[in-house]
Amino acid sequence: MDEKLLNLRTLGELRKNGYTVQPVRAEMRNNLLRRMRAKEHIMPGIVGYDDTVLPRSKTACSLVIIWSFWASEGRPSLESSGP
Repeated sequence: MDEKLLNLRTLGELRKNGYTVQPVRAEMRNNLLRRMRAKEHIMPGIVGYDDTVLPRSKTACSLVIIWSFWASEGRPSLESSGP
């Protein structure tokens, strides 16, 4: 978040300074991406998070992307395969 926004006290002051309200999910996603790009700890204080959860999450995301690509190429999905 912009440092100047931290000193503002009212919603009107925030709006005058260009702050836009985002859904919680979007704000959490943006914060996560910012921390990942800056190579900061994602969950400071949770021991092992960066070494266990993040690599598995990256693998899972990669597999979803590969599966989506594979399915979009017109190959049969597992759901449509018969006995």
